[in-house]
Amino acid sequence: MMLHVLVVAFVAQGAPPHLTWTTLVSLLVGVVAPILVALVNKSSKIKQKAIELAGIAAVTGVLNEWLVASGSFDWGQALVNAVTTFVIAVASIYGLWEPTGVSDKARASGVT
Repeated sequence: MMLHVLVVAFVAQGAPPHLTWTTLVSLLVGVVAPILVALVNKSSKIKQKAIELAGIAAVTGVLNEWLVASGSFDWGQALVNAVTTFVIAVASIYGLWEPTGVSDKARASGVT
């Protein structure tokens, strides 16, 4: 809910010209993906979670580039989008979800 309020407030003020909707998608996926991984994955193996987050980030990067590519797909930009999403996901795990205990609660109440 808090994230939704922040996004609405950000959009209402007008995004800076260099900030595109694909950047916002990468940001949102990067923040939400760790919780989705915690809900689905009961394992405490960091490597497995990192692989899942990298997969989600890769799909996000490719889809973002595919949606905005006008004629020519740029794999370099897709990679930049994927890395950006992955970095945001890892930062949100250790900077937001772990310290607040949300990751543990998601893992405990996740899908079986």
